[in-house]
Amino acid sequence: MTFAAEQELLEQAACTLPLCEYTFDRYLSKKAARREYQITVLANPEYQDALAEGKSLAESVCTARDLVNEMADIMTPEELALRCQKLGEEKGFSVKVLDEEDCEKAGMGLFLAVSKGSSLKPRLIVMSWNGGEMDQPPLGFVGKGITYDSGGLAIKTSGMESMRFDMNGAAAVIGAMCSIAEQKLPYNVVGVVAACENMVDANSYRNGDVIRSMSGKTVFVRNTDAEGRLTMADAMTWCIRNCHPSELIEVAGLTGSVCSFYGDICAAALTADQDMFERVRQLQPLTGEKIAQMPYFEEYRELLKSPWADLNNSPANGPGGILAGFFLDSFREEVPFLHIDFGAMPFTKKTSDGQPEGATGFGVKTLYYYAKHRCMTKR
Repeated sequence: MTFAAEQELLEQAACTLPLCEYTFDRYLSKKAARREYQITVLANPEYQDALAEGKSLAESVCTARDLVNEMADIMTPEELALRCQKLGEEKGFSVKVLDEEDCEKAGMGLFLAVSKGSSLKPRLIVMSWNGGEMDQPPLGFVGKGITYDSGGLAIKTSGMESMRFDMNGAAAVIGAMCSIAEQKLPYNVVGVVAACENMVDANSYRNGDVIRSMSGKTVFVRNTDAEGRLTMADAMTWCIRNCHPSELIEVAGLTGSVCSFYGDICAAALTADQDMFERVRQLQPLTGEKIAQMPYFEEYRELLKSPWADLNNSPANGPGGILAGFFLDSFREEVPFLHIDFGAMPFTKKTSDGQPEGATGFGVKTLYYYAKHRCMTKR
């Protein structure tokens, strides 16, 4: 039997213990009593940084959980942007927010189409941490920020009460940016979130519409409930063309297909860059966040073709999780790219010592440690 280094064990303990006390009781009239513990750690005094890092990660996971657990009438696109700005001020990363007019000027047709059915205006949120050299291309993160998903005109027939959870990819990116800045990683990182609601209205985009993306590619909308990939396609293009990342990781609780296939055991990744997946895979013993690899065969890309547009956003009766990944891969513009579909991992109905029912904060650790380990290679 082998054990991790003492420093790593200390860091993991500092991250895990606070999560055992997490609760989201903001709307309960009678709240559970808060318990306080005093813990003595016998370790090398030089490992203070490990304790601080673990504590920071715990706080960031809790931040992600709070964002996802918050009610959709409170966690609007504007509110998500405001909370990002507050977190940026507290943790040390900068935040730029683009409003609807800015997104129109940028040509973000897909993102704006999804937002049309809501009375709440969309926000593109850009978080930047500049810990590396000025000329170092940043590592890019893009997270799905659908603050509520009704399915649009392809309205959901069940489970809609949980659709405030649909911005879990955004929450993971925000949480990771908090620890990246707090720990002052010597690397440049940018996180982009396209925040909006997917609602039903006379102005809603329609099943059967053809929409032009920021990249110039056109998309046939077969299903308005496949909206997350539309918003993230434009967010990816904005990030690539304005921030010029060295590599890009996009995260989202995206498809029921991945939920059905992998259950609540792991997330799923798709990439043409095997080195990127290997770096994520090697982090799993440290993060505890399991991610399996989906096949990357070019034959799948053929299934996205449409007689009406360059791409079909959701071909019927296909391998949904894989096709969603290939759809987003079509917008990477030769940048090394990794798609991670969180599937069922960002929320749970089960309870355990370290996890109440609700949001899990899945993805925060993977993104943080990915950035930390990239510091070692300075790619």
